[in-house]
Amino acid sequence: MRIAILAGAGSRHEVSRQLDPLGEVTWCDDSASLVAEVRSGGVGAVVTGLSDERRRSVAPLVSDIADYQPSLPMIISTRVDRAAIDGLLAVLTLGLRMECAVRPFARLDRVVRFMLAENYRPGVAPLLLHHFMPHVPPALAMFLVLAILEAPARRSVAELAAWSRSSVRTIERHLSRERWPTAHVVAHAFSALDAVWLMTEYGWSARRVQEVRRFSHPSGVTRLLSTYAGTKPATLIADGGFPAALDHVARLLTLS
Repeated sequence: MRIAILAGAGSRHEVSRQLDPLGEVTWCDDSASLVAEVRSGGVGAVVTGLSDERRRSVAPLVSDIADYQPSLPMIISTRVDRAAIDGLLAVLTLGLRMECAVRPFARLDRVVRFMLAENYRPGVAPLLLHHFMPHVPPALAMFLVLAILEAPARRSVAELAAWSRSSVRTIERHLSRERWPTAHVVAHAFSALDAVWLMTEYGWSARRVQEVRRFSHPSGVTRLLSTYAGTKPATLIADGGFPAALDHVARLLTLS
């Protein structure tokens, strides 16, 4: 497998160190070279930052690649800070095989393996970012972005705080000031929406969600949905499916 990488997606040494065991790593100095590499065939994954060689959004590049090969895994490797949030909103696209690898915490080799797995399905993060981020207070933006991006992995609050370069205490203080629930509730609510999306969009059973998302027991999926999404696997469709669960979480987060 060849992995095509746009310069600017991270340290060449570190990126190559992580990805060399997976196949041939091809570095491209500009967007045109990356597109040409994809069109030449044999590219199994693409890695890029949020900006191209001219410091423009890679959104047009992503669109070009998706038009040519919509099933090609594309990884956005970037640090997540306030400056990156608008870039993520512009680039991450619902339905495309896209993931964000948060530098320097996420390992690119693990993200590539995750996306190449037979049971991989594009997630709901792009929809959640567009739905929630316009209403998020600036002090909570970093935490919320990471909670959405990492919902499938069900990161702990301590991990999310460290990734957002903050402390759990500081995040809880900001949440309390805005009259939001605790960080634990927020993180689990987005993980619940991730599970609901898999079950409604792809018809997955609770057991399949449990296996793919590595819950210790199928009852964990039921508890997650009933506690944070206002539904259960057995009544999900009758309860209104994903739109109803999304509304429930919005009310939980005092956004509607």
